[in-house]
Amino acid sequence: MSNGYCWAHGGGKRCEGNGCIKPAYEHTQNLCELHFVHVKLRDDNHRGV
Repeated sequence: MSNGYCWAHGGGKRCEGNGCIKPAYEHTQNLCELHFVHVKLRDDNHRGV
C-alpha cells in the first residue's frame, strides 16, 4: 500500500528500476539508493562531468 507516496512520506513506493523491489525515496527520484547512484553516474558520464 503506497498511497502514491515514497517511504519518507508515509507510503511504500518501490523503486522504478527494472524489477527492483527496494524502497524508493523522493530525494532519489523514485529510485532505490543503488539505482539512483547508477543512473547519476551514467548521466554524469554522458555529460562528460
